[in-house]
Amino acid sequence: MPADGAAVLHDTFGATTEMLFASFDHTPRRITRWTQQHDAWLSNDAPVVVTIVRPDAQARLDADLPLLSLVAPWLDASPAAMDAAVADFAVSMKLRLDQTQRRLALARLAEFSRAGGLLDAPRSYPDVCAENVLTAERIDGLALATALGDAGALRPGENIDPATVARQLASAWVRLTVSGHSVLFDFDLDDVILRDGRLVLVGGALEPMSTAEGPEFLKYLLAGAIDDPDRAFDWIVTEAAPGSIGLPTESLRRRLRQAVPFRDGEWSGDDRLAERLFVHWRATRAAEWHMPARYLRLYRGVHALSVATTALAPYADEVLTALHDEQWRMGQTEAQDLLDPERLMVALESMSRDFVQIPQKLDEILTAAATGRLRITAEIPDADDRRIARNRTVSLVASLVTMVAVTFLLRHVTPAHGSTLEWVAAMIVLMVGGWLLVAAARL
Repeated sequence: MPADGAAVLHDTFGATTEMLFASFDHTPRRITRWTQQHDAWLSNDAPVVVTIVRPDAQARLDADLPLLSLVAPWLDASPAAMDAAVADFAVSMKLRLDQTQRRLALARLAEFSRAGGLLDAPRSYPDVCAENVLTAERIDGLALATALGDAGALRPGENIDPATVARQLASAWVRLTVSGHSVLFDFDLDDVILRDGRLVLVGGALEPMSTAEGPEFLKYLLAGAIDDPDRAFDWIVTEAAPGSIGLPTESLRRRLRQAVPFRDGEWSGDDRLAERLFVHWRATRAAEWHMPARYLRLYRGVHALSVATTALAPYADEVLTALHDEQWRMGQTEAQDLLDPERLMVALESMSRDFVQIPQKLDEILTAAATGRLRITAEIPDADDRRIARNRTVSLVASLVTMVAVTFLLRHVTPAHGSTLEWVAAMIVLMVGGWLLVAAARL
């Protein structure tokens, strides 16, 4: 039975629904075990969805949590693994039921979307929000769950390709996570709506990340993408902690090297990126090493994303594709920053100052030699010095060959792309030439 939403709002804000909203639908549009949602209007042109945590939700959760460990024998789970799963579930439910934290998370997500993120969030209204109430903009669009099945007309007069939507969802999740913004870890297709070509998150659970965690997790994802267990080990052994009887690090490395998806996987049976990360987690648990809770939610996020995108595009690993696309985008951004005209001018100015000093230094050396004041100390290089000098010489020759090749290529490519690219190419050749002069001077 639904709770009396009007009574809950009155107890929370001390005001009637008529005082809080221009209109309020007392019949819930959706009821779950923990919450119920009502349609309302702040004004005639501001439709909202009011999510109310059911008054008995916390009592139900407190009663259920101690009972979850009783299913461990049927899951063939160790007590430690079961305790970790129950604790993780408790955190997930806390994030879902605390509407103040959800409002702040959605606000941060909307800000990230404006800064270039691919996953948007509805606007929330703090004046009618509380710990047990979230009032947010009503998003009229297509829930991604609707895209399952027929790949034809999902809206009247509009055709949407589920595979394209799956790629869009995967790219949005990857960019959000590897940027170090937050991790979306508890969601399904019903929690994401497609509106005017953009994805909007209306459900699920978000957990903030630190700016340092995202890039490091990206390295781990890339290790999984190329199936490099040693690089994956580097991240896991840094972030995980051995248990009381944890095996040595080399044993953990060996387990990671021996783990394969088709034998050690569980839920997909395919050699997908998410499955590779899953077998990493199982190997880590088997070695009695424990990942911090926040990283367990990263694994859960990859799993939820893979389930969602596989439902939309069963024959493609869109998570892996999105990871490669984001890596390429980040590389392009770095290259554009390096070729920024302002940065090039600063670098050129610095190199010009060094070039101006070369004649003066050369004149001082010649003057000292002519007056007999030049002293040269003879040193017999040892084997390491000879090896370093040889390597520097080889590097210099290789760089000269590369510069000639790049110059030849730019000479034939830049005329077709205008004077701007020619100017940039000239700056690149000049900078590389200056570096070669410096390198030659150090030999």
